[in-house]
Amino acid sequence: MAVIRLKKRMHPLKVAIPVLLVILVLLMLFLGWFEKKYRIDPPKDVKVVIIGDSGRYTEDEIRNFVINERFENYWILLKWYYHSHKVEPPPYLEKITVEVEDDGSVLLKAYEKRPVGALWEMGNYLYFDSDGMLVSTKTENVEGLPVIKGLKYSSITLGKVFETQNPALFQVIMKLVRQLEKQEVRVDVIRFASDNSITLYCDGNIIELGIRDAYDVQIQVLRSMLDKIAPEDKKYRINMENVVNGDEKIVATLLQEESEEESDPGESEEE
Repeated sequence: MAVIRLKKRMHPLKVAIPVLLVILVLLMLFLGWFEKKYRIDPPKDVKVVIIGDSGRYTEDEIRNFVINERFENYWILLKWYYHSHKVEPPPYLEKITVEVEDDGSVLLKAYEKRPVGALWEMGNYLYFDSDGMLVSTKTENVEGLPVIKGLKYSSITLGKVFETQNPALFQVIMKLVRQLEKQEVRVDVIRFASDNSITLYCDGNIIELGIRDAYDVQIQVLRSMLDKIAPEDKKYRINMENVVNGDEKIVATLLQEESEEESDPGESEEE
């Protein structure tokens, strides 16, 4: 009579537990290696460069804005995320770039919003950027940017876009300032008259532009005229109200003795 011996089945837990322990040990070893290799000390390993001088943000504020709880202070996560994403900058910053090296060092470059012009209001210069947002205020025009005078505003708040009482003039200002920057024409004052006609005060020269929605052609012509008259060391009143195509005759009158208010629209001038 044959005797059949049945093998005793091992309980599943006796197989699973050693496997789980091995996996747990390997996981702990991996986490220890990951922690040692990829973890950073932000004050030490993250360098911050602020491009601008408004001083609205400290290096720590910018560092904390980029390296938050999402990344747990691991540079490999920063590198992976910002390879395909951009930092959404806080107010007053144009952008923040993130550069992560393979040695774990991180470089953050914070670009402050660059002013392109200023409003003259109640004895202060309110600087605005290319979107019209007011980014800083000073008592002196240290930026050397064109200053808007002669207008009234319905809203002027730092961190927000300024609003003119005549909404159409906002776009006129922004287009004109951008064109002046593009053509590298340095203007001291952009003055609006009561009828909204514009006069530029440019290094002692007075340029009458008249009224229109855009002044691109006039500024292009003005650029070439200033290049010609600059070596003469003479100042002119230039009437460009009728310039449309750029080939029109332009009347330029030599300034003899203009009043101080007209030739030098300084800070003390009343609006």
